[in-house]
Amino acid sequence: MVLTLCALCAFSQNLRINFYAQIDENKKVAPDSVLVENLASGYSKMIHKELSDDKSITIIGKWLDKPNTIGDESAEQDFLCQKTKATVAVSMNRSAKLHLALYNISGTKITDYANDFGVGQYEFSVSAPIGIYVLTANDGVRSSSLKLSIEGHDNVRIEEIAVENANNSILKSYHDTVKFYNIEDLRFTGYYNGLSDVQFFDIASFLLSEEIVFTFPFVKGEVKDITGTTAVLVGNTCNLKENTIIEKGFYFGTSYNPIEEGTKYIVETEDFLYMVENLQGSSYYRYCPYFVTEECTIYGEVLSFKTNSTQVHVPISGIGGLNGVFSTSETTQVFFSQGNLQYQASTDTWRFAENQYDAIGSGNVNIASDYSGWIDLFGWGTSGYNDKKPYMTTLYNNEYGDGTNDIAGTNYDWGVFNIISNGGFTTGLWRTLTGKEWEYILSKRENAELLKGFTRIDNTLGFVLLPDNWELPNGITFSSESKIADGGETYETINTYTRMEWQKMELNGAVFLPVTGIRDGTSLTQVPTHGYYVSSSANGFYIEGGFFFGNQYCSYEVSEYNKGYRYKGQAVRLVQDVSLYN
Repeated sequence: MVLTLCALCAFSQNLRINFYAQIDENKKVAPDSVLVENLASGYSKMIHKELSDDKSITIIGKWLDKPNTIGDESAEQDFLCQKTKATVAVSMNRSAKLHLALYNISGTKITDYANDFGVGQYEFSVSAPIGIYVLTANDGVRSSSLKLSIEGHDNVRIEEIAVENANNSILKSYHDTVKFYNIEDLRFTGYYNGLSDVQFFDIASFLLSEEIVFTFPFVKGEVKDITGTTAVLVGNTCNLKENTIIEKGFYFGTSYNPIEEGTKYIVETEDFLYMVENLQGSSYYRYCPYFVTEECTIYGEVLSFKTNSTQVHVPISGIGGLNGVFSTSETTQVFFSQGNLQYQASTDTWRFAENQYDAIGSGNVNIASDYSGWIDLFGWGTSGYNDKKPYMTTLYNNEYGDGTNDIAGTNYDWGVFNIISNGGFTTGLWRTLTGKEWEYILSKRENAELLKGFTRIDNTLGFVLLPDNWELPNGITFSSESKIADGGETYETINTYTRMEWQKMELNGAVFLPVTGIRDGTSLTQVPTHGYYVSSSANGFYIEGGFFFGNQYCSYEVSEYNKGYRYKGQAVRLVQDVSLYN
């Protein structure tokens, strides 16, 4: 039997498409005109700037979309593993309510489905408009996510089109002559001051947005023949009428803005090609093509690529790892777990928090051997090995491991000794960072100062760490700005995200460490503002080199700010060595 949930009925909604001409690095203006073509029907219409406002050319249309659904039927697959591009499978190892949710690439929930299932394997079909999605599954204990690509031609169409001005007043309608049923066949040609550029409408890129922006850069770039040390940059210029190219080339570098911070390479040959050399393997680079005419300088989009290297496998969905790679020394790298470590004493179960921003907070004061809730603040080395129980509350440091010996690589390390229920179902996959590794991530890796900062996700404060080869998602901002005040380094809390916005950051590998407070016996302090994360390194009574942040201060060195007593309950964020996958 197939069970199907219809999340949306067929309906129409307005769509607004804005057109701009990019004529300088930071300047966009209205094109002189835009040619709209439906290649399938042979329809074409020229839209002129004088019909619209002086800032852009804007057209409006209507979506007509079909229902989005998630259905299920019996099958034999592992927990949330991909079978086809539109079919997934879930393996239930216990009777529970299963909740599935489908999100688009912007983090908006498209549809969801929940039902009770017994032990067994179940196959789910997913129906949605063409595009890229993230499917999440949760059975109350386990959680997992999977990226899906939905392909097809019949889900969505544009039914009519019209031109409007800046006041949203329709100036001219073409609904009587235009039927855009095959929307993948739409072509837009922008014209500006003798330049022309062509763009195609790809529904998978926009995912039913209510507002779409097309920018005609008049010069495009691509990269080919990528190796571990070289790559060939290719520029493609627009169609020129009377203008002549005086100069052409590329801005290139590793920064987010290669135009201002990179190297300028001028192409002297007739071909718009340039080979960059002496690159580092498995590294991201950014480039921007440009050309100069007698009237202006035209910049293309800033694009990126990654050089080849030894293959590195990102932890697969289901073992609890994020997809960002962090250097812990010149030769070693790690993945972070999907959330802080949590423990339930009544069932002796370990798990990772479902979300990075999840923290137990005041619930930690209920810590006890028979407590049925979850805790996430632990005394040092309380993995359960050698009777060092995670629910220990004694205030004596000498009961929490030998202060002269690290727990790194030993059974006292939570990730070494324990099975993490949503972290791979085997021991030895995870471990705790050493003090030196915390220090390297925070201050010694390349661009370390640019890859960290205070952040708020909804109402949860915390600290963000960005992976080595960080790429900022479209439509998202991040700042690591710092200032010196009162004799110490402070960071302004200027990065504020909704959970949907954070999902974009996380998909690119960002790590969020939420505020946790610190537990002293069965008392909890500083929970709204401070975060304390342990290391596996010992220093007498103290934990050496753990990570502390709070009141806009952050520290990783052995100091009064983060050198916590071994008996104090602190957060544990486990990592997994990239070398496990080489």
